[in-house]
Amino acid sequence: MNPQELAGRPVQEQRAAGRRLSQADLGEWAVAPVPEVRSAVGYAMANVLPGGDPAPWDLVHRLVNDDDWTVREAATFGVRDALIAAYPVVVPGVRAWAGSTANDREHRAFLVVARQPSRQRPDAVAELTRMLRVPLSDPAPYVRKNVPFCLRYLARTHGRLLAGQLRVWAAEPDEWLQRACFGGLTDALAEAAPEAYPGIVAALRASEFRWVRAKAATV
Repeated sequence: MNPQELAGRPVQEQRAAGRRLSQADLGEWAVAPVPEVRSAVGYAMANVLPGGDPAPWDLVHRLVNDDDWTVREAATFGVRDALIAAYPVVVPGVRAWAGSTANDREHRAFLVVARQPSRQRPDAVAELTRMLRVPLSDPAPYVRKNVPFCLRYLARTHGRLLAGQLRVWAAEPDEWLQRACFGGLTDALAEAAPEAYPGIVAALRASEFRWVRAKAATV
């Protein structure tokens, strides 16, 4: 297939092209001037990364920092699908996105990857949830604001696991961690972890931070 033919094509066709893409063509497609072509490389990572070869991660990092948001999104979704297929193999690269030295685009990518579906293994979700505390300190407001969105998603898919992490955060003397807890305090979490939900709320109502106490009083 001539990669230029992907210009203007919908996401499903970009995904299909990524599935057919040979590893030998990844580098050429990743620097193509057409964003849909670069996106196909991002989607291809769902099949490439589980193989364990570290070389494609250089392309992933380039795509996650691409100036086109659709390319960044495609790479992120490719990695998320790869995590489902082979978590132990893929997670080392994801840990770098969640780290304190990551930039705002990498933190944003991590927040999307951390929204794991219900079929993901529990220990994987537990690790990703623990790492969410780092993006909360990112100087970019849009990164910090996306942490609660991630927590709301996890409350639906992994409520009991999330409740355990929120219980830890609610007890820590860190205002941003405590503020983030409210993103996960949803009806879905209350249904999934009815024994933990009241304790999280009680800890937040006893917070040393005035904003947190006021917010908790409305829950």
